[in-house]
Amino acid sequence: DNAHFSVAQALRRVGGHRILTVARLSPEKNLLAAGEAFLRFMGRRRDTAPWKWMIVGYGPQESQIRALAARSQGAIEWLGLRQYPELPAIYADADLYWQPSVREPWALAVNEAMASGLPVLVSRRCGCHEDLVTGETGWTFDPYSSEAMVQALDYAAQSHAGWPDMGRAAAALIADWDLARFSSGVML
Repeated sequence: DNAHFSVAQALRRVGGHRILTVARLSPEKNLLAAGEAFLRFMGRRRDTAPWKWMIVGYGPQESQIRALAARSQGAIEWLGLRQYPELPAIYADADLYWQPSVREPWALAVNEAMASGLPVLVSRRCGCHEDLVTGETGWTFDPYSSEAMVQALDYAAQSHAGWPDMGRAAAALIADWDLARFSSGVML
């Protein structure tokens, strides 16, 4: 529902370094490996800007995600389970969306993030990466390589000033990926 998430565009505070992932806390989402890569990325940062990775979700790896967040000294924040009506405000509080999955048929949260006006950093193992991630909307990476994840975060960070424009491009691209398009595709 693009309209449900598009309200986040008007609520967004521009200029931060807040990364968001909305996912089930399970092995195929690759959050533990992504967390280690994020901590390496943070260790290499030379700027003084406060970076934060916010994780929304629940699942079998909850205790490991909580431990990772505790070890990060505030750089990683687990926000727990959130209900559908709360998600636009959560997307509005982010500046970049990260989907590090090692197995994902599509990754619907990427659609939500783009409708919210966020640039995206998406694993090449997500089905949506070929259709939705362009040089104007975000970046892709190999989720099996910790170094590739760190490099993708570095590359995204170097493009930080362009994130608002990329978010607008993402919202424009995803506008055509709505329920009507899906329904017509199913009917063919």
